[in-house]
Amino acid sequence: MALVKHTCFALLILLSGTAFGEITLIESKQQKGDIETGSYRAVYLGRLFSSVDPSPTQSITGGTVSDVGQITGMYGLVHIRGATNVALYGGDGAVGFNTLINNGKMVDTGLRFSNTNNNVQSFILPGVPAFTSPFSLSASAGTALGDLLRTRGSMDFWLATTDVTSTFTAPSNVGSDSKNFYVQFRATAVPEPASWLLGSTAAAMGWLRFRRKTKA
Repeated sequence: MALVKHTCFALLILLSGTAFGEITLIESKQQKGDIETGSYRAVYLGRLFSSVDPSPTQSITGGTVSDVGQITGMYGLVHIRGATNVALYGGDGAVGFNTLINNGKMVDTGLRFSNTNNNVQSFILPGVPAFTSPFSLSASAGTALGDLLRTRGSMDFWLATTDVTSTFTAPSNVGSDSKNFYVQFRATAVPEPASWLLGSTAAAMGWLRFRRKTKA
């Protein structure tokens, strides 16, 4: 029984030493509003989370883009008109949506936007962050988006639908009023090998000290 207790205690220490943290990434930029047609009707929104061209709103806490593991949750805000079940995509590429998605460079986040009238409307899904839990991404989408963001260092965002009769738009301006889109990601942090080793070593030393005390 004592051996079982000691073994369980050691496992708990080791597991706590390798626990992942959480990274929060936030940014907003003016929508590009570039429209493309083909197998999809798609509108390019813009690029976020780049260290080369960050906006004043960019905020990354808990780590850096290069530390991002799996993206587990998100919020998305867009200004859109004439939309019915339009999907938000993240990926690698600012032009040629049809080619990008066919080559596996676009990932469907799972968020869907629909207008309630024919005006340009602002939507934040799943709701205001202060009052709403983030939208949960599927494991496959979260892993793909996290891998892309970590290796590329930024992400391009598109709105798209397979309904080629759709006329939806996501304009950059309405009159003199600029329209911005916003994304907030919640992600696991990938521990650096050195951090993992230090954590494991500390856990092992703690276990040895515990064993000595129990034997004494």
